[in-house]
This record gives sequence, structure tokens and C-alpha cells, in this order.
Amino acid sequence: GMDAKAAVTVAEQTFHIEEPSWTPPGSEPGTRVTGYPSPCSATEERPGGKDVLVESTVPLDTEEGGHKVALSATLKDEGADYAPEHPLAPFTISRSSSATVTFESGASVAPARTEASEAPQVVGNALVYANTAPDTDFMVKPLPSGTGAELSWQLRSQESPDENALSFKLPLGAKLQLSSTVPGAAEVIQGSQMLYWIPSAVARDATGAPLEVKYSVSGNQL
Repeated sequence: GMDAKAAVTVAEQTFHIEEPSWTPPGSEPGTRVTGYPSPCSATEERPGGKDVLVESTVPLDTEEGGHKVALSATLKDEGADYAPEHPLAPFTISRSSSATVTFESGASVAPARTEASEAPQVVGNALVYANTAPDTDFMVKPLPSGTGAELSWQLRSQESPDENALSFKLPLGAKLQLSSTVPGAAEVIQGSQMLYWIPSAVARDATGAPLEVKYSVSGNQL
């Protein structure tokens, strides 16, 4: 029975959603990036003139308008939508209560159940759509890799639904299915080509302990 502000407070205090997923090179005071020798490395100048090489498990730069720019998953307000600042794979997140994530290909995904009447709140680098179902909040957060988004639900009581679903709108001929190669994962394929990859679902309780959770597919609904 919480309002949006109280629901966000729970998400911050229990799951720390306001904390950044990662800190890119050049973010600390007194540091700056001086170059990108490879997609997953950067040279950084630190206080006192010390130069260091930073290596990353995710790409650090991307190309926009023929120029290299630092990859950034930081949300920016584009009016009707939000979008990551400099992603590898551009997409938008609607600021309406539908919580729709739309990719450059035109495909989109949204929670199947959206009863929220309020606009989402920006918390850290996440969008929180409060009360999309009884005692349930939906969240969208760009991935640090710049390749997509993390979609999740916060369940606040026994009144929260046991099952939650995502509805996909896909290009002609595309199909949503459980992964044929990785147990627990899902994918969108078009012929022999994989369009989208969905890692295995993860859930944890308020103490951080893992909970059992799995996918099922029905048509274009995960």
C-alpha cells in the first residue's frame, strides 16, 4: 500500500538501486581520459601527472558521427522518452506509465501489467515505475556495456503477484523462445539470426539470499 516515494525508499534502502553499476575511467576528481587504445581499454591521467592503462570487461568507447566518444549509459531526458547518453546499441525508455523499452530496430518490450498512473522517477541511473501491480514496482536500468537494459520488479508483500511477464513487439518473422543452448536463458531469433539475448532470470530477497526463479514463454510473452 505504499505510494511512489515510499516504494523508492524501500528500493534504495534494501536493494541500493541508486548506486552506479560501474564507474567509467575519468570519473574521479582530478582524472581524465587521454585515449582509447582498444575498445576495452583507456589511458587515464591521474593527479600528479601519473598515467595509467585501464582495462575493462565492457567496451569503453563507441562511434557517433564518425568520431569516437566515451561510452556512457547515463540516462538523459529526451522529452517523451529517456535514453542512454552514448550506448553501443541505442534504445529509448518511455516516460509514460507503459514503461516501454524500444530498440533501434523497432522492436520493443514492456511489462505485461502496468497499472501505474504516475510518471517514472529517476533514481541513480534507473527509472522506477511505482505500483504497476499490487505492491509491485517495475524498474529499467541501462546496462553498463551499452548493449541493452536490465528490467526488474520489486515485490513488496504477499499481495505482489507470483508471476510477472514482459510483452514483446517483434519484427515480422521474429520469434521469442527459451534458449536452445544456455539453460535458463531466452532469446529472440529471426531465421538463423539471433536478434536479442536475454540472460537467465535472477531474484533475491531483502537479505540478499537468492530465490528460485525461471522463465516460460507463451507467444510473444516472457
